Parts: sequence; C-alpha cells; structure tokens
Amino acid sequence: MNPMNQTPAQCPHASTEDYGSRLVRCRDCGRIVPRSSALSFERVLVPDRLCLLPVDDQQDGVTFAHTVLRCPQSRGLLEEVLQLPTSPVPDRTLSYVARLPDGRTGYGVLSPTNMCGAPYTMVSGGALLACLQEHCPAHPVTAYFAAARLAGQAVDVILDWY
Repeated sequence: MNPMNQTPAQCPHASTEDYGSRLVRCRDCGRIVPRSSALSFERVLVPDRLCLLPVDDQQDGVTFAHTVLRCPQSRGLLEEVLQLPTSPVPDRTLSYVARLPDGRTGYGVLSPTNMCGAPYTMVSGGALLACLQEHCPAHPVTAYFAAARLAGQAVDVILDWY
C-alpha cells in the first residue's frame, strides 16, 4: 500500500525529522525515507553534503586531520554513512576546516560543532570503505581509503556534514 494513501496513525513514517533537501528520518523506526513518502515532518537543519577528514596522526594529545575529501553525492551512500557507528572527535583536533575567531574557515582546532551546529563525529575507515565500495567503487575517495587499507593503516574519519 502506498504510504501517501494511509492515515497518519497507519503510516510508519508519519513522524519524521528532515534529513536534507530530499530525505527525512522516521522518529519511530529510524529509517531514512524520501520526503515524498512521509505524511508529515518537522523541519530541522540537517545537511545533506559531507566532507571526510581522515585522521592523519595523533601525538601528545593532539589529533591531526589535514586531508579534506569531498564525499561523493550519492543518496544511498549518505543514508548508509548516517547508519554507521560513530565516536566523538577528540577535543584537540587540528584541521583546515576549523572556524577561526574572525568567522572564516582555516587551519586551527575544530570547534565541537560543525557549520550546521551538529557535533563532529568519527567513523571507522574500514566501515566507511565498505559503504564507498558499494555505492561508488570507481570514485577517487574510494581509492584513497582502499589504498590506506592495503597499506595496513587503520584510519578513523571525521565526518563534516554541511
């Protein structure tokens, strides 16, 4: 049965949060569904683009994430990345996407939240690689993480949603 023909009490996706311009997340079951299949939703600021910041090194309590990779824009990929288990980003993380005191973006310590106000999170490079290989196997970002795995590097990746 088409969810658009159901009443809100019958629709499993009647209570959702906006997940970017085309997607919403059901508050009941947690599934991400196209906006057109949801009967109602409450708009919240959730970005639908992603930069990946692989952790290059960690020394003396400082995490370095100097590489900035633009994630391929595949709806299925972004939905899957949202489902990956995450961990918090260390407090002293240096990157080129930090917000500077004057409001510009540049090299510095990452703030606790990204440009959209959501906290930065980190995922395993291996889990991210599995998603990338499924949704965009020929993309250069996929090759980057595949090469890291072949080199025996366990890479954690900071997710920078925007």
